[in-house]
Amino acid sequence: MTTLSSKLEQMLTWFRENRFDLFSSFQTGLADDQIQEFLNELPCEMPLEIYELYRWHNGLSDCEEYYSNFLPEYTFNSLEESLNKYTDLVRYAKEFAEDNWVDPSEIWDEKWFPIFSTPSSHLFVVGEDKVKSSSPIFRIFTDNGESHFRYTNITSMITTILECYETGIYYFDEYGILKLDELEEEVIRHKYNQIYLNED
Repeated sequence: MTTLSSKLEQMLTWFRENRFDLFSSFQTGLADDQIQEFLNELPCEMPLEIYELYRWHNGLSDCEEYYSNFLPEYTFNSLEESLNKYTDLVRYAKEFAEDNWVDPSEIWDEKWFPIFSTPSSHLFVVGEDKVKSSSPIFRIFTDNGESHFRYTNITSMITTILECYETGIYYFDEYGILKLDELEEEVIRHKYNQIYLNED
């Protein structure tokens, strides 16, 4: 079992023991050929970690918004949802670029693929011309088009999220809404994502 698979299973155990409503919202994972069928729609190759993530579970099913959060504010998209968001973002970037005489890649690069989303931002991996084992994960706010490094790869992201749950940095308030201690989250994020610290 890889480190990513191990951390994902630990994550699932945490949800099963602490938030069964969220645990039961995880959708069944996909076979490699199903994943590949979705990814064939992209103009680049996705990292192998994407396959591992979606073999584990295919995102969270639709439910009340705050219950669908995988980490504060962000939901875990199904692969179909990610592809739909990707298509919409590429189309929007082209339309905006045409109207404003800018390069579409400044708005949304066609190698960016969103896997976790809010209504106004996304966490995305970066595709390449050749298959690689992993990709850094960046966050972008669609209202201003600025992207920032967040995690070294999916493994370090899941490791970060898991520790935040286990240590109470991520917690659910009395209404079941997922909250966080932002300063402590940064400590854990830097602990597992040191390669890109200077790019923040």
